[in-house]
Amino acid sequence: MTPPALGSFGRTGRNIFRDTGFKNVDFSVFKTFTYKEWFSAQFRVEFFNLLNHPLIANPYGSVNGWA
Repeated sequence: MTPPALGSFGRTGRNIFRDTGFKNVDFSVFKTFTYKEWFSAQFRVEFFNLLNHPLIANPYGSVNGWA
């Protein structure tokens, strides 16, 4: 692969590098408590990237067929 000419984007098609994809699981639980119709409080728990599964590999997949 060579860099494209100055001022151009090159001639390579899209999606030439394949990968397994990015997977992200977020989870949230919340409950709203009300008191006499005037006051309310919300209890909230949020987890981001719940499974936290790291990918220990080339993020762009294997280009030459090797692992």
